[in-house]
Amino acid sequence: MQYIISKELGWIFREQFASDMGVDAHLELVIRGIPTGLLIGAQIKSWRKSNFKEASDSFIYRGKIKNYDYWINNSLPMILIANIHDADITY
Repeated sequence: MQYIISKELGWIFREQFASDMGVDAHLELVIRGIPTGLLIGAQIKSWRKSNFKEASDSFIYRGKIKNYDYWINNSLPMILIANIHDADITY
């Protein structure tokens, strides 16, 4: 995951090691090589058919309502990253 964020987007990836409710990493936007201080929270989920459903042009995540509430009330904007290990694909 760090490779995708750092190498492909050029952003800073800061993994959160503390056991918590659902922020696996902080991502910092970098513009023209300069860190901006603008952060996005990221929750990384491994692809499981029980968690995700494929729609025509998107994916639907089915998780716990307490996690959803935590994300929408977080002070940072949050993104959900789906990682399909078997296919080496990340959305």
